[in-house]
Amino acid sequence: MRPNIEIAELLQGRTYLFLNELLAWGGAVLDEVYGDEPDAWAAEGGVTLRFLARGADISVSTLYRYLAITQMWRRCGEPELYHLGSSHMRELLPLHTEDQLRLMIQAEKEQWPVARIRQLAARCPRREDAAGRGRPPKTPGYITAIEHIESWIESEHHLRGLDYVHRVEVAEAQRLLRTVCVARRELALIEERLRDNLQY
Repeated sequence: MRPNIEIAELLQGRTYLFLNELLAWGGAVLDEVYGDEPDAWAAEGGVTLRFLARGADISVSTLYRYLAITQMWRRCGEPELYHLGSSHMRELLPLHTEDQLRLMIQAEKEQWPVARIRQLAARCPRREDAAGRGRPPKTPGYITAIEHIESWIESEHHLRGLDYVHRVEVAEAQRLLRTVCVARRELALIEERLRDNLQY
């Protein structure tokens, strides 16, 4: 599964998309990037979305919301919508499909403002797996850790004080060494998985 940088470039410089544009772009991502795994984008912890977000120069949360709205619209049978925007659709994300479709169609027919659809959506039961109104899952811990290491390595003085390591108390040195050894094993595992992934 490889993110297509050309898809990300379609959003370059765009801070807002009309709903038809959002659905077209979201559909391109679901089809071209995730293919036969249309639910993978929500389950992988935002790994591919982070790559696309860098290419599109927008936030991961925005990309996540675009895909959530697009997938919801597809599951509802891709109804024609001319009077709704992404803000309307976002209010429906935590709901069950039947309530999403019912409110979507009614809001379109009666041209509801966002406040009205929010009011009625609040009365509907939420899905147990709902993560809120299009909020992305928490970034996997290993990515956060590597990014911290990356920032540390890029610091000009990241090894400052190492020449004086002999002054560290024995107990503290033992604790640090244990952590380094465990970290080396974990990083080796991450490296192996990343290299395997790049060989697909």
